[in-house]
Amino acid sequence: MLSNRTAIQLFACVAVALSTSGALAQIPADSGADYPGPGHSWEEGGAPFAAGEPSSFHGLFPVAPGHVGSYAQPFAPARTSEFGNGPRPHEGWFFNYQRLVWSLSQPATSFVGAHPINSVPAFGTNILNPANALTIDNSFIRAVPAWGNLWELGYMDDTSYGWMVGILDHVSQGQYETKDNPITFVDGITSVGVGNPFITFGDPNGLLEAIGVTDDGLVIDFGQLPGAFETILMRNNTTLNGVEALRIYRAPRLHRGGYFEVLYGARWFQMVDGYEVWAFGKGLQTFTFFVQDEGTFTFPFNVLDASYWGTMVQNNLVGPEIGLRWFVQRGHWVTSVEGRFMAAANFQNVNQKTMLGSLRQLNDNLDPRTSIGFIGLATNSHVYNTTFSPLGELRVNVAYAATRNVNIKVGYEGLVVGNVSRASNRVDYNSPNLVGITPKSNNEVFFVNGLNFGVEINR
Repeated sequence: MLSNRTAIQLFACVAVALSTSGALAQIPADSGADYPGPGHSWEEGGAPFAAGEPSSFHGLFPVAPGHVGSYAQPFAPARTSEFGNGPRPHEGWFFNYQRLVWSLSQPATSFVGAHPINSVPAFGTNILNPANALTIDNSFIRAVPAWGNLWELGYMDDTSYGWMVGILDHVSQGQYETKDNPITFVDGITSVGVGNPFITFGDPNGLLEAIGVTDDGLVIDFGQLPGAFETILMRNNTTLNGVEALRIYRAPRLHRGGYFEVLYGARWFQMVDGYEVWAFGKGLQTFTFFVQDEGTFTFPFNVLDASYWGTMVQNNLVGPEIGLRWFVQRGHWVTSVEGRFMAAANFQNVNQKTMLGSLRQLNDNLDPRTSIGFIGLATNSHVYNTTFSPLGELRVNVAYAATRNVNIKVGYEGLVVGNVSRASNRVDYNSPNLVGITPKSNNEVFFVNGLNFGVEINR
């Protein structure tokens, strides 16, 4: 009887000891250990959904398809707890849309026209004084708001790697300007208003020179006839587009709860700038030039009536890109700062079309004693340049976590590009064809500055 009682007591002692040792070995909840113990809370999304073999073959996927750390729950309450390490960053598919309102910098100021190369002093006494020219420029192109879209789609797995594709969609700005001052006639003699829109050209080939031949055979060179237009219309359009494909690496959590993401990949950025001029008026009018002892000479008032020239520049930037993004969540608010840099080759494509003096033929043979070499001109020209264009971008955003996976976002963005070309500054008014493409002015700095607002899902 005593031996059985002793055996029972020994068995009870061993059972108590084993149970006590198991309790002592239990891992406290949220201890920081990499495996859970009883009582651990998964409120912050820490459940072990990782694939069983982290080194599994990715195949054609940029990330392992099985490494999905959290599932989209768009209507679940937002994670806002500061317990432990705070809310964990999202994993899985993410999407971001932003409506952009950006201000695009204006080009360097340049005049419409050039000082005439050949203008004799006698011409300066005429009512068509070239001194009134070079009063029209491209300053109407201002830094006004332009609207566009930014789309981003990506994926983050639980190994802290992912990818993202971003599309900058049609950020467009259009501006217009009209120069108009009617021409009046006093006592049958043409009188030009002070603000009349004149345009003169370098004209190295003398296409616009007015020649008079007197009755005794004396040749008088009156110099260049300027474009004495009644109305000049100008239009400028600037459009931005782009695509980038980036690999993402998310570094471990920082001491105060934020995260850094390293972005690297390739980018294409395009800026298309178009500048057009329509100039017309008074092509059927004439004016009389009086020369003492030689009589009068009659010339067309505007041999360039109904002229058009349009220049379009495509800046195509292609190159590698690297970036860094920092973000942190405090309660419902997520703050992020992001910087990107691209070292790009800028393939500039300049296309220009002109149609000058389409009504010139209506003024033929007005005065047998006068002669003008210009009979109308049309051109279609192309120029290609390649330059190095660095691009830098800064984004600062604040998002409100409305639900588990949906954030309402607003922010600021600045972008600067070097060595770009603007269309209004690529027009050469000293061309042998009156209007051409200048090889210069392809190294301007282009700056974008503005706001964005939109929504992001699971980002």
